Amino acid sequence: MADTKTTALTQLTTAADDDILHIIDDPGGSPISKHIEVTDLLRTAHGHLSVTGGAGTQTPTAATWTKVTQFDTAVSGLNVTADHSNDRILLDNVGQYLATWMCTFTGAADEYRLAIYWNSAISLVPAITTVPGTDEEVVMVTVPVTCTIASTYVEPYVYTVGGNAFAIKESVLSVVRVG
Repeated sequence: MADTKTTALTQLTTAADDDILHIIDDPGGSPISKHIEVTDLLRTAHGHLSVTGGAGTQTPTAATWTKVTQFDTAVSGLNVTADHSNDRILLDNVGQYLATWMCTFTGAADEYRLAIYWNSAISLVPAITTVPGTDEEVVMVTVPVTCTIASTYVEPYVYTVGGNAFAIKESVLSVVRVG
């Protein structure tokens, strides 16, 4: 695709890392051209799900990985589609991604495990937090994801040994394409 004028972001799915693109912005009839490298563009591909200020309580089944379903805001970016109605982020294109989930939560005394799932399977050893009481806890999980098939997804999951309620206070699940 060498030196090409691109007017639709969907055309970027066929771009090679060394291609040069011209993105056209036409805010009222006077086009402005911006020259960028695809490798620079890929590093800005980011999407996230979040909740701020608490989102109620979710009670996972004891000793069972349970999908976290408390997100209320989604921001999509190039290569990723955040979907808070399904509490997941789709990876639109093949490539290397980094998924991070930061969560501040409260719960009764229990052992809580937080993990990021990729295509309904755990991606890496989860973060494990033993909560001594109802204090607020902060946990962060980061995993690399190699996406070999477009339209796969990442999701946050929680596991509690005792099945106690899990209430998110602040949370962000973020995915960025890194290559």
